[in-house]
Amino acid sequence: MNKRHLKIIGLMLAIVFLFASCGDDKGNTEKLDSSSKDKVQKEDSMENSDDESLENEEDDNLDSPIDIEDEELPDKEDEELTNPEDEEIIEIREKVFIQQINDIYFSYEDYEGKKIVLEGMFEYFESYDGEEVEPVVYRNGPGCCGNDAVVYFILEYDGVFPSPNDWIRVLGKPYIRNTRYGDLLCLKVEKLEIKSERGLENVVH
Repeated sequence: MNKRHLKIIGLMLAIVFLFASCGDDKGNTEKLDSSSKDKVQKEDSMENSDDESLENEEDDNLDSPIDIEDEELPDKEDEELTNPEDEEIIEIREKVFIQQINDIYFSYEDYEGKKIVLEGMFEYFESYDGEEVEPVVYRNGPGCCGNDAVVYFILEYDGVFPSPNDWIRVLGKPYIRNTRYGDLLCLKVEKLEIKSERGLENVVH
């Protein structure tokens, strides 16, 4: 075998080795490509799984009730009871009717601007000069020398007065009217009611 044949044989072996090497590289490349695709698909699957879990969690949070502590609201009744505009109302009681009215007359500064409420009969009394009549609420008191005394307020009222001898309940603020005949005890009426149930017409205290 001459040198030329050896060269041909060597060249053929080199070509065989070259193709064998390319085949291995192609196989490795396909393996790498397949592995990379699997890895990418796995990562995509994990991301999709995380997204679904997050969406499910958000849905659960939306569906589940939220606990909110109840705030303490102010009690409307308490608010009304503590209203600074509320005024004290002094009731002229039946058992001390004369005493309380006398106290208002002689100690008017203690009652000025305050509201009082009392019950009694309605009537028109003639003024001292006889020129006019005054609407009053009154009760009979003990008399002297056979004459009955009366204890009363002169009424100042913008509404319609009841009929004489009606039993009424009035609410208002007392004031003193100065006249040439003396100081008269008056009541600026805010509310007047006619009552069906009557109290004592004659009082002693």
